Amino acid sequence: MLPLLPESIGTDFEGHAYYEASSLRKINGIYYLVYSSVNSHELCYATSDRPDGDFRFGGTLIDHADVYLDGRTEAEALNPMGNTHGGMECVDGQWYIFYHRHSNRTPYCRQGCAEKLTFMPDGSIRQAEVTSCGLNKGPLLGVGEYPAYICCRLTGIHGAVISRPQFMTPEYPYLTQDVPDASPLEMSAEEPVQYVANLRCGSVVGYKYFRIETLDRIRVCLRGQAKGKLLIKTDAEGEALGEIAVSLDTREWTALEGDVRISAGVHALYFCYEGEGAIDMRNFSLIDGTDQEGGAC
Repeated sequence: MLPLLPESIGTDFEGHAYYEASSLRKINGIYYLVYSSVNSHELCYATSDRPDGDFRFGGTLIDHADVYLDGRTEAEALNPMGNTHGGMECVDGQWYIFYHRHSNRTPYCRQGCAEKLTFMPDGSIRQAEVTSCGLNKGPLLGVGEYPAYICCRLTGIHGAVISRPQFMTPEYPYLTQDVPDASPLEMSAEEPVQYVANLRCGSVVGYKYFRIETLDRIRVCLRGQAKGKLLIKTDAEGEALGEIAVSLDTREWTALEGDVRISAGVHALYFCYEGEGAIDMRNFSLIDGTDQEGGAC
């Protein structure tokens, strides 16, 4: 039905040939076939006016490293790359693309994700940006505590590579947890808390988007052996709008905080580590001027 790699040469599928994991749905009279391409880290779609043939390549729906979005290449990937599978579903009138990415530096540990889809008047679908919002109806609240594992950017000093141990050498950060997965009925007091591990000098962990009204401080829950600082930015390559001093030598989660100056509006947040050693990050809290209490992890 869809061309494999050899048959795709010279067609509109070239560069995004079919590999596996297809599913079909009909929307406004158009059949949309979602599939995982030979590039592995993207979900693509094809369209037809019939369910059993004549499909034309539509584009990339989601790439869990934001490759292809605005012309981004694999060398500029914003997350570790690996295979992904998923499908489209309408929830309360909004279409989403469901997909997965990887943790534990292996393609066999997977974290489920979802992003909003935007349909154009001609029936085409824009490539979705990887965000931290998931099924939220808009930007996240710019106050309160958030888990570190909802990051939508995770790069080391050399960017991001394929999520396998032979590629993710010690300079790369990754998602992980300390104890095995368990069903809710099997949960013990020690839940499998997921966190960002191995933030080293040059690492960036980012989150999109927050609707900020008043933000005075940011608190982070860290552990590790490190001495340096976390720079807080709204543009990963921009100026620092605050910083958190880091001086740690512990395996216990420790709360640290610093002042920030971020204007009201919808913003991304990036934590950029500069310094020696390595830190793990469990969560962060956005604090306005009404919160006068210190925090604990």
